[in-house]
Amino acid sequence: MKLLGIIAEYNPFHNGHLYQLQQAVEQFQPDAVIAVMSGNFIQRGDVALFDKFTRAKIAVNNGIDLVIELPTYYAVSTAEHFATGSIKLLTACGITALSFGCEENHFETLDKIADALAQESKDFQTALKNYLAKGISFPQARAKALQDILPEQDILTILNEPNNILAIEYLKAFKRQNTSCTILPIHRKNTGYHDLAGQENIASSTAIREMMRKKQDVTPYLSSQTLAMNLTNKPLFLQDFENLLLYALRKMTLSQIANLPDVTEGLENRIYSAIHESTSLPELIKTIKTKRYPETRIKRILISALLGLTKTAFSQFQQAGGPQYLRVLACNETGKKVLSEIASQSKLPVVTSLKRFLTNANDLQKNMILTDITATDVYTLLSEQPMNLDFKNML
Repeated sequence: MKLLGIIAEYNPFHNGHLYQLQQAVEQFQPDAVIAVMSGNFIQRGDVALFDKFTRAKIAVNNGIDLVIELPTYYAVSTAEHFATGSIKLLTACGITALSFGCEENHFETLDKIADALAQESKDFQTALKNYLAKGISFPQARAKALQDILPEQDILTILNEPNNILAIEYLKAFKRQNTSCTILPIHRKNTGYHDLAGQENIASSTAIREMMRKKQDVTPYLSSQTLAMNLTNKPLFLQDFENLLLYALRKMTLSQIANLPDVTEGLENRIYSAIHESTSLPELIKTIKTKRYPETRIKRILISALLGLTKTAFSQFQQAGGPQYLRVLACNETGKKVLSEIASQSKLPVVTSLKRFLTNANDLQKNMILTDITATDVYTLLSEQPMNLDFKNML
């Protein structure tokens, strides 16, 4: 069976996503399309505009056959963990092709960079340590180290685009997991990730979210299938969670902050000091961030505090091999047929009923999925959706 995999956040699903999907389907002609999607909190340290079930249904309406949730610990982690977790889930589903959007139109360049990162030669490791010692952020240090060992490539320009970074991490994950499939990179049409203005009927997710925040019309950039959902719930933004975030942080001890994912090198001291001096979320982020600790990383740490994520738990998940289940968020009839095949062959359990899964799950699986449930319950405090949403959306 030809199965096409896509990794996404669909925050929101827009015409650019539809273009990528259509191009990939045209090129590969799959029997079904499977998407691994973030839940209610996303990789760049933000909240999703709409809840995960709404976004999953929109994806299915636009041509995705089966939507699998990326567990929260991986959805709000670094690009590397986001990618490795997603690739593990898609591999467990048996995909035979992966498609992703990227700004770099030369796949060979991205593959060379992925090779270098997968192998981590001594020259690369030495250069990385030297740049980190200068006090710059890890992403910048890594880019400079790569430039040193791949001088013929314009690494700094390529790694300035988030979608290129994720594309490289997907490729690296395949190499490190020693798995392979057909790769279908789709060059982004008309607009880049950071662009805040649309062109024709295409706009970036960043631009659309900013327009929605300002209550501007975004209908030209959304597909008819998306608009047909008649979204009535108000979109949510990180600022909406300001009081919850400040409360979560202010009640934490210094050692608890130190145990948050992404907190290293004494950063807990800076955070602890800032939370007792800052009176707003923007002020808090501005006080904590530095050249070494960029805003996106700080926001991921804040979300980890809000949801109760810890290094200790994440380390246990990593030692066990990453995501522990395939949680279904939405599917169509084709997706149901594929799901039956996956359930009979995959080493990971397929979750369509939380109650049934929790009855049979081991402790590690329970801990991971209970975090997903907590994330949904926290999200619904401000989303006009009912509590226990995870238990009310079952196939």
